[in-house]
Amino acid sequence: MQNDSNNDPRRADGCVSALGTAVSERPSPLESGAVELFWIPLGAGAHAAKTSGKIFEATAAFLQRRPQRDLYHSALELYAPEGRYVVEQTPVPDLSGGARGVVRGGAVGLRLLGHFRVFRYEIRRWLGGSIPDVQDAVASPVRLVDDPTVAQQILDVLPNIPCPVWGRDELRTGEMWNSNSVIAWTLSRSGVEPARISPPPGGRAPGWNAGIVVATRGDKDEPARRRAKIRMILDALSAAPIWLLTPFLRPWHMRWGSTSDELDASMPGDEIVRDAQFNATRAITIDASPYEVWPWIVQLGYGRAGFYTYDLIDNAGLPSANRIVDEFQDIHVGDLIPMFHEVRDLAIAYKVDSFKAQEWMLWIHRPHRDEQPDSTWSWRLTGLPGGRTRLVTRMKQEYRWTTPGLAAFNLFLMEVGDFAMERRMLRGIKTRAEAVRAAASSPRLR
Repeated sequence: MQNDSNNDPRRADGCVSALGTAVSERPSPLESGAVELFWIPLGAGAHAAKTSGKIFEATAAFLQRRPQRDLYHSALELYAPEGRYVVEQTPVPDLSGGARGVVRGGAVGLRLLGHFRVFRYEIRRWLGGSIPDVQDAVASPVRLVDDPTVAQQILDVLPNIPCPVWGRDELRTGEMWNSNSVIAWTLSRSGVEPARISPPPGGRAPGWNAGIVVATRGDKDEPARRRAKIRMILDALSAAPIWLLTPFLRPWHMRWGSTSDELDASMPGDEIVRDAQFNATRAITIDASPYEVWPWIVQLGYGRAGFYTYDLIDNAGLPSANRIVDEFQDIHVGDLIPMFHEVRDLAIAYKVDSFKAQEWMLWIHRPHRDEQPDSTWSWRLTGLPGGRTRLVTRMKQEYRWTTPGLAAFNLFLMEVGDFAMERRMLRGIKTRAEAVRAAASSPRLR
């Protein structure tokens, strides 16, 4: 990592481009898809971290026979269509990582210590989040790029970032892995050149080069994909206890979250599949308006935005979207909502039968194009006081024993697998819609 001020691409206004070259002006982040870097003095607001950092730098300076420098921790803010994201590696404050957009984590000091929360770190992709001690940032923010494509790439690569033990050189880069490594790796994998970015004059960002080295090794030497696959498998297996218990909890899970009135109320398409043996009405309250919830439902589907559930099972291992995908927002009657790819002419997809935007939608399913529907999936959004939404879904499925193989498949899918998947999907819609609302109310967006 360089610190030569003559080659420092940063301007007085704190702006550099994706390639480290100067940009002429600083456009509004909300309009540009901007990515901004913040340099936070190590230990700002934390006496213990500041003291240990000074001891570390004093020792390093003595061994390298150089003057001591100020140490910096780095973090990113970037702007996507759905709002402002914070990207940062931090200690784990509690077990509510989902609320902070945590995508990865690892151990601190020793791998064995990672079993204890106080010895773990987390990597955040936090919509509407905040950077602790951002008020102490020096020569910040540094505008890195004004390119929505690069900003989205940063969000996309984060789940694949390696997570070695913090403070050690497990990846043999010649430098310990830490929060600066995370930012440098992320920028490098997203098309930004971190080698041309420097901390404030007289400062140093330990771990920065480690991120660059690991990012440029390539997939051949990078086990991130394998680890991501393992995480996805473990995530899917975590649903196994629910699947095992689901057949024994049928009266409860068939009405999960719904009230008696919602259970008795009619839903769009109720009359289509009259002989349904499976008829589940489930509901959830979301702290966001129907206008804010609707886009997350519209883009559902395999090969689209996913289902916000166990992606290994429901989306062929592709991560579900954490953003509103514009290309899937223009929905029409007759559009297909794939559950999976077609198998032997068997349509594994629902068709949009009808809808009223931000109020309700009905999907229907036919096993073959010339058959009567065997399943319907309806959605209703009801506005509540305080800008909230009551989301109610109803899934109806007929087991047609004239085709025993298909009936057995549907029986297993509905009676064992459906509840775990739909419950997580509803919670996934809730989490995403509420995160966008929180981002919109963030002070930095006003």
